[in-house]
Amino acid sequence: MVLEVGGRIGQAASAAFGDALAQASRRAGNQVILDMAGVDYVSSSGLEVLRTAASSLTADRGALVLCRVSEPVRIAIQLAGLLDAFAIESSREDAARRIHWQRSPSFPSPPQ
Repeated sequence: MVLEVGGRIGQAASAAFGDALAQASRRAGNQVILDMAGVDYVSSSGLEVLRTAASSLTADRGALVLCRVSEPVRIAIQLAGLLDAFAIESSREDAARRIHWQRSPSFPSPPQ
């Protein structure tokens, strides 16, 4: 499932964003692509929602892949030291390939 996210993911929006992400992951069989092209700001609480969702989905043999991440959001992720916590792809197509690759019965390292 691809979710398009837009606007600001700040303190006020974090709880609703987390709830929407949890609902979407249940409906999508724990395979979620977040298209972040429309997000221009993410706070530490928004990053925590993303980190928690990624960890939960991975623990449930699912995947959360971020794609089309705007530069301000990428910088926030990097400054928070969370680049390694997320699968990030440049396009929806690459994100879909990563999800497909992660669903393979045995997968070595991701193709580059």
